[in-house]
Amino acid sequence: MLKRRLLSTKELRELNANNKNEKRGAKTSINEFERSIESCYNLHLFILQLLADVVEYAKERQKIASNKLRPTKEDLNPNLRFVQNSTIGEIASNEALQQKLKEAGLSWEDNDEVIREIYNQIIASQNYQSYMDGASNDKDFTIALLSTLFEDNQILESALEDMSLYWADDLGYALNQCVRHIETCKANQILPMFNNDNDKEFGNQILLHAIGHNQEYLELIESYVENWDLERTAFMDRMIMVLALSEVVSCPTIPVKVSLDEYIEISKYYSTPQSSNFINGVLNKAIEALTKEGKVKKTGRGLIN
Repeated sequence: MLKRRLLSTKELRELNANNKNEKRGAKTSINEFERSIESCYNLHLFILQLLADVVEYAKERQKIASNKLRPTKEDLNPNLRFVQNSTIGEIASNEALQQKLKEAGLSWEDNDEVIREIYNQIIASQNYQSYMDGASNDKDFTIALLSTLFEDNQILESALEDMSLYWADDLGYALNQCVRHIETCKANQILPMFNNDNDKEFGNQILLHAIGHNQEYLELIESYVENWDLERTAFMDRMIMVLALSEVVSCPTIPVKVSLDEYIEISKYYSTPQSSNFINGVLNKAIEALTKEGKVKKTGRGLIN
C-alpha cells in the first residue's frame, strides 16, 4: 500500500511542475498525480513478477543442460533450491498479481536480456551461494535479493527508466513494498493501493488546494522571510511550504504537528541542508497567522497536539 510520504512527495512534484508551467492547469496536475501513484503501485508488482521470470529462466537453463550431448553429473542432478523457492513460487502462481499486471499491460516478455543479466548477478552473489548451501530459508533469501541485489542495480534501473518516466525515482519505494508483500500477503493476495479510501482523496484535495492558493501562500511566506527576498530562497523550499500550508488548512483531521513534521522531513531529501530549520521557522509563523484568521480549523484527530 502507498504510504503518506510517497503521496506527499508526488504532490510536491506536481505542484513544482504546475508552477513551472502555468498553462498546465489543475486538471492536468491531478491526472498526472493519480497516474504516478498507480504507476508506482504497479512497479512493485512488476518487480515481483521479475523474480518469477528469473526462476523460470533458471528452470529452462537446467532443462537445456540436462539435454546436452554429454551432460555432467551436475547437469543431470542440479541443485533445485532456487528453482523450487516456495516464496517465489507463490508469486508466480498469484492470480491477483497476474490479473493486475495484465490490466496494466506489464510484462517482461520482451526483456530477455534483463532477465538473463539479473539471473547472472544472482548466481554470482554470496547470498545465492549461501542459500544454495542451505544457510537461509526461501523467504529470507528472496527478501535479501530485493534488499541488496535489486537496489542500486544499473541493469534494472536502466530497463525501468526506458519503460516509464514515473519509475525513475520510485524503485527504492517499490522494493520496500515488495518486501512488505512477501512478509504480509497470503496466497493470491496483493497489497491494497491505499491504507484506506481517504488517502487518495486527501492527496487530490491537498494538491488542488495548493494550486488554487499558491500565490496567496507565497505572499504569506514572503512576509515571514526575514532579510531574504522570496526569489532568493530555494524554489523547492517555497513549494514545500505552500504544500504544508495547504495540508494544514484543507485537512481538518490531520494534526498541525503531523503536517509540519512530514514536510520538514521531506525538505531534508528534496531541498538544501539548511532548509529544514528555515522552513520550520517560517511555517510556524505562517500557521499562527492563518489560525488567527480562522483558516485553520481542526476536528477529531486534528485536534491532537
